[in-house]
Amino acid sequence: MKQTGLIKSKILALLLFVGATLFVGGFFSHSVEAAKLPASPSTYYYDQVLLLNDETKQLVFNKNESYENTGKKPQVIMAVVKSTDGESIDEYASELFDKWNIGQKSSDNGLLILYAVNDGERNVRIEVGYGLEGAVTDSQAGAILRNNADLLKSSDKAKVNKGLQQTFNAVVTLIDKEYGYKLDKNSLSDEELERVQEADNSGESIGVVIGLLVFTGIVLFASYRGRGGKGGPKGRVVLTGLLFHGG
Repeated sequence: MKQTGLIKSKILALLLFVGATLFVGGFFSHSVEAAKLPASPSTYYYDQVLLLNDETKQLVFNKNESYENTGKKPQVIMAVVKSTDGESIDEYASELFDKWNIGQKSSDNGLLILYAVNDGERNVRIEVGYGLEGAVTDSQAGAILRNNADLLKSSDKAKVNKGLQQTFNAVVTLIDKEYGYKLDKNSLSDEELERVQEADNSGESIGVVIGLLVFTGIVLFASYRGRGGKGGPKGRVVLTGLLFHGG
């Protein structure tokens, strides 16, 4: 009995040692990865490759300074890096967003526009804090980047700056609309804003259609099973009715 207890104690000790090693190793690995990320900038933009021109910097600075005088105090940071160090632009943007603590901690209302040269691939990501996801949805962020893709993918610095400026103006227009802030000379026109918002409606419609199709499939399957495997026109009527209702 004593020998069995001793064996159990050794196994438990071994498991605790392995668990602790994995925990410390994972923590250390995470710390090393975090250390590779650039330190938080002292202003509202970061430029690792000297890409941003004075006009872009001033645009970002002025808008964020105006936000500082509001109750919500959202932040929109622009960052340009040489490389994402082998990570996807999505992962890198998320890690950078967290490290820099963008936006107000209580409301998580920050947004990061990340541009990575990545050996000429020129990847761009709009990372949105939870507090702004209602203002700038994934569909809208995607539409903004697609609208400016030709400029952002250019090797011409002037064109890239124009693309970044237009991307910045688009997201802050959506934020201003969400918070009821006064629009300014750099805000999107009604037509431009409508194009971005249409992308969001399109995304919602696709989601509704997929949901309806899944639901319809369940209904038809249940109906088929309930009738002992006999199908018929009734199933098609249900499908058609649901699809037209969804439209």
